[in-house]
Amino acid sequence: MRSRIPERGALAVASSYRNLKQWQKSLAIWHEQLRLNPDLQDARAGWIMSLSDAGEKQQARQQAERFVQENGSFLSHQVLIYTLQGQGNGWDELFALTRLQDLHQDTAQPDTDARLVQVMADKLVSKPALQFGQQHISDAAVLRHLELDQVAEMVRIAHTDSRGEQEQYWIADRALARYRQLLQSWQEKADAGADADLNADIRRARIDRLGAYQARNLHKDAINEYESLQKQDATVPAYAQRWAASAYLSNRQPDKAFRIFQQLFGSTPASALALADAQEYFFAALESDRLDEAGLIVNDIMTNTPYQRYYYGSPTPQPNDNWLSGQVLQAYYLQKINRLDDAALHNLKLTEGGPGNQGLRINLAQTLLARGLPRAAERQLKLGEVLEPANVPLERQQAYVAQELQEWQQFDLLVEDVVSRSANEPATQQLARAHEVENLSEFRLAGSKGIASDNPVSGAHDFNFYSALYGPRMYEHWRPFIGFDYAAGRFDEGKGSERIYALGAEFTRRDHWAELELSNHNAVSDNKTGGRFSYWHDISDHWRLGTDIERLSRNTPLRAIRSGVTSNQAAGFVRWYDNERRQYQFSLGLSDFSDDNQRQSYAISGKERLFSGSHMTLDLLPLIGTSSNSQQDGNYYSPKRDLSIAPSLFADHLLFRRYDQVWSQQLVLGAGYYWQEDFGGGLSTTAGYGQRYAANSVLDLGAMLLWSKQPYDGEREHDLSLVFDVNFRF
Repeated sequence: MRSRIPERGALAVASSYRNLKQWQKSLAIWHEQLRLNPDLQDARAGWIMSLSDAGEKQQARQQAERFVQENGSFLSHQVLIYTLQGQGNGWDELFALTRLQDLHQDTAQPDTDARLVQVMADKLVSKPALQFGQQHISDAAVLRHLELDQVAEMVRIAHTDSRGEQEQYWIADRALARYRQLLQSWQEKADAGADADLNADIRRARIDRLGAYQARNLHKDAINEYESLQKQDATVPAYAQRWAASAYLSNRQPDKAFRIFQQLFGSTPASALALADAQEYFFAALESDRLDEAGLIVNDIMTNTPYQRYYYGSPTPQPNDNWLSGQVLQAYYLQKINRLDDAALHNLKLTEGGPGNQGLRINLAQTLLARGLPRAAERQLKLGEVLEPANVPLERQQAYVAQELQEWQQFDLLVEDVVSRSANEPATQQLARAHEVENLSEFRLAGSKGIASDNPVSGAHDFNFYSALYGPRMYEHWRPFIGFDYAAGRFDEGKGSERIYALGAEFTRRDHWAELELSNHNAVSDNKTGGRFSYWHDISDHWRLGTDIERLSRNTPLRAIRSGVTSNQAAGFVRWYDNERRQYQFSLGLSDFSDDNQRQSYAISGKERLFSGSHMTLDLLPLIGTSSNSQQDGNYYSPKRDLSIAPSLFADHLLFRRYDQVWSQQLVLGAGYYWQEDFGGGLSTTAGYGQRYAANSVLDLGAMLLWSKQPYDGEREHDLSLVFDVNFRF
């Protein structure tokens, strides 16, 4: 008769089969031992773990839970943890490990302690993992990883939109302070050669710190750190590249941001990206003037994103935030490609469909302001103010509207509040810059230089310029200024010149602008005192009335001044402004010359947008003017009556644009008709080419070579001149 293998030997054989992954043989022996001795815990534990190893996950878990309920021993809890680990259910395993820790605190369990720390770290329960690890783990490398996990958790929390802006900053500051402490301590040890693995942990800390910099809006620090990390090792993780791209975009370096976003997301449809990723990818393309790519991104989102979506477990469809995001991005795209009319209609439709969405009203107000309709923008912001009056984006847009409306006190207060609450946000820094520029001194210069001319108005080799230097805004509404004008030209009877020295003040407030000036005119070896009062009043966004009353008018022909003739002028205008695409103005002027000549002039001018593209606009500039003079025997050109019909086409082509740095070229072509009493009429033509450049919100300059030809006293005369202007704030 064969002798039965002793119990200890049978358990050893079952364990050996299990180690050899011969699960069925192992299970058979475990099962036989349990039949012989149902209370044999080692056999029960081995059987359950072998079930888990054999792939019988569900049965193994059921038996492990039953084992814990019936026995409750340290071994039974370990078996349950083993089966849960085999299932890959981290949260259930974490619960089982925590329960084991609570029930068997006095039992030595270094492996279980290490596993508990690992599972907590894997499930991002970082702070408890660090606290438990500091009490039970002695491995320095493990503790460093737990420290890094815990600070990384703070970074993630700082990026959570549900927290208020101040709390986000507070958490980011805590994370930065902790990184500073850890890096200083670890770097000292690394320099001393205390631990070969320290450098890897230092690099991870620096990489994760990029997120803290970005959450705190310290974009330059994030960029410097990212570029430093790249120099040491080009393999920076994708999540850190994402932070770097966002920092580049916020720091007005959209080209670098776009290259990173394209590398990360270029192969993924925009509609499949996370909302924040799709938005920043779009703005990187838009702000780097990659308009085709921006159009493809927003088109993919709008085409492939449904209006509603279903959440798991709910039969009721819910609004889709990604759909709304696509619609908002479409409005930004339309505005960037110069389709402001379509952008306004699009934003208006969105606002009417979501009256409780303050952000949509802010976007609509922004578009209206871009169209030159600040009062309409103000009304939209007032409606949005009801929802959340202290919202920072709302106040930022209100500040821009107040600036356009010349509401200086409101502008100052809004900027002060926004800066105090969000000083590091890029949009706030742009607003602060606009406020700073608005309060700078300003230099204006405009003039022309004749190159070749034979007309009787300007003479030959003529040169003139008008300049003014404005001081900073004072007492809320006032700006002092001084001016110097100069004009010179050669005529048949000789050379003429004039110098004007001016001193005055500008007054601005809502709906009103005025300048009062006292001037000295030096010409023909004589000094005379002049004065000027200029004023306009805005009735609404669409209507403006203005007047200009001047003693010793600057519009007096230089040829008349050379002959000792001066003039006083009273002028007025009515302007109707529809939007950026259409406007018209009627002007009239009455001039009283010192030689008793009375001149009356009337003009209708306007603008009609014919074409608007992403980099080019084409406008029709109609102009009809007529004048009459009571005397014709003076030494200056003074037709009894004349009529000028001079429509022209004005093309503005954008050559380069990067935020407030803009370089463009302009082309003017015109053909019309000029009629003069007693001399008949004839063709008048105009052609011109020029360029403009603006930079840093403080410099704007342009020059144009202008050629024209028209009849004067029946003879066609030409004029070739260079016109220029400069505006500089400092």
